Amino acid sequence: MPSVWTPALLAALCLALAAACGIVARQRHLLRLARLDNARLSATAQDRATPRDVLAHEIRTPLALIGASAELLAEETPGELNEVQRRFVHTIQDNARQAQQMAEDFLTEARLGHELFSLRLADVELRGLVRELIQEIRHTASNPIRLEERGRPIRAHADHRLLRQAIANTVTNALRHSPEGGAVTVRVSAEAESALITVMDDGAGMTPDERSRAFEPYATTNPLAAPASRGAGLGMLVTQRIMEAHDGSVLIDTIMARGTTVYLSLPLRRGAPPKEGQAA
Repeated sequence: MPSVWTPALLAALCLALAAACGIVARQRHLLRLARLDNARLSATAQDRATPRDVLAHEIRTPLALIGASAELLAEETPGELNEVQRRFVHTIQDNARQAQQMAEDFLTEARLGHELFSLRLADVELRGLVRELIQEIRHTASNPIRLEERGRPIRAHADHRLLRQAIANTVTNALRHSPEGGAVTVRVSAEAESALITVMDDGAGMTPDERSRAFEPYATTNPLAAPASRGAGLGMLVTQRIMEAHDGSVLIDTIMARGTTVYLSLPLRRGAPPKEGQAA
């Protein structure tokens, strides 16, 4: 312990205490949110929970804490990282995010099939939702994501959380199937009376058989891929069910060796701005 507390030492101590308090506060906040959400999910799906659903339910809290801790490390809150440490932190973030998304897909699939399920509808501005989501995904994405979302606000009456999950599933799936260095393009637009989110990749595309099985449970479009590049096989099924619950749809346009384009559409909110290029 120093015999003399200089202004520099006091400043360093204050910074260290502030960082430690920030870590604890953020982890407590995430833990509280996860517990509240877990309680809500338990109340609506308890009577039909399978062991798979229970497992997905229970691992959400530790996964949230792992992700939050990795995020703090990436921000170098505890101290500066070297290049090797940054790669390790990126790996932790990427895999924690994938595991969280799998758990969410399992739970959402169970919720959507529950007789008491109902959407939590609200006015959602789609450009802002997609912009915020892409910024988050970019933190751990290995490939670039191009976002085309400039223009008038596009509004829909939707369940913000579920719609966000459907878009995240689609973008993550495109990243998973993109070649090294390949880019994913995300576009938000309005067509006639529908809002349209378009996700394009320049990967290997799908065969007709893979395309026909894309919405089947536990389907994988590339069974020979490394485990790290495969999902749980529920992402597109859950995405389809979410969009259909919004009176929308999912369409897949794919060409072998030319990539895949996925279109998510849902009705525009009544009184929303006209489609792009159309006079008000």
